[in-house]
Amino acid sequence: MADKYMEGYWENKPYGELYYFNMINNFKENDMPPYHIKYRFSKDMPSINESDILVFGDSFFDFSRMPTFPERLSWQLNKKVYFERYDIPLKSLARKNYRNKTPKILIFESSERYVSTRFYNAHRYYERWRRESALSRNYKKALSFVFNPNIEKMFNYMLFQSYFTKPVYSALATFKFNKFGYIPKSTPIYTFHKGQPWLFLGESVDEGIRETSFYHQFQPEDIDLYCNNIANLSEKLREHYNLYLIFIVLPSKYTVYHKLVNNHKYNNFIPAIYKGLEERKVPVVKVFNDFMNSDDLMFYPTDTHWTPAGLEIALKKTIQVMDSVKTIHNIP
Repeated sequence: MADKYMEGYWENKPYGELYYFNMINNFKENDMPPYHIKYRFSKDMPSINESDILVFGDSFFDFSRMPTFPERLSWQLNKKVYFERYDIPLKSLARKNYRNKTPKILIFESSERYVSTRFYNAHRYYERWRRESALSRNYKKALSFVFNPNIEKMFNYMLFQSYFTKPVYSALATFKFNKFGYIPKSTPIYTFHKGQPWLFLGESVDEGIRETSFYHQFQPEDIDLYCNNIANLSEKLREHYNLYLIFIVLPSKYTVYHKLVNNHKYNNFIPAIYKGLEERKVPVVKVFNDFMNSDDLMFYPTDTHWTPAGLEIALKKTIQVMDSVKTIHNIP
């Protein structure tokens, strides 16, 4: 590969991830910070059983062009913080045979665009998984390896990242953009704001068919479904594992910066989720207004992930909610 592949570290590349979705030279964002050792791969992360706080999240909490959110939380509170980049905590807790007598906090983070997929169905209590035989688990792993669902993505990656094909692929993509204005559907909306290239992810900006889109019109019953399932997860965590859920939903970049491109109306998804969770008494970290109104840059222009300024806001707000939850439930 022309750009060295490192398992779990796509941030080792010099440019923002969205450039690698289209390979158009006009969208090379210079001066992206280098990656750090990911907290979940470091010796500093405790085991799940010795941790004081459990954190589950997606790539925002694993984004290592800076010390990641779980690591910063550990530093800030001087607590042992366990992190998994995984969105089915009940399944993971069962796999690890987790047992907990002392009440603790579990933080669940999700990017805005994936709340609808992660909570379209209720999360199951997976204790039966512990009783599944090692033979059965290994058989499933073997099937997943042979029939890899990401195989097409891997071939595409090889196509435009190999030493031989990358220069040709990039040259053709750049030519089509400059000559015909063509840009792939993976990054269909872009702008050059004050000379700086900005890219936005396709699934966040499509015409609204997918629930991941800024333009999707959610109905009240949709919001109720997601909030009910988040509240259900909260109840199961507390009942079975003595864990108190705090939920964080992070705005998509297009939600925050779409006005660089247009004045389209936001579908109000995050405020609706906030309201629904508060009605169900699920503690929620509310960063939406702070992100929308900040003068600091919240996202890297050619990446889908946040800057240190965005992380700082989420960290401060999370600690405030944690203090409240600890007081109410007498959590040490």
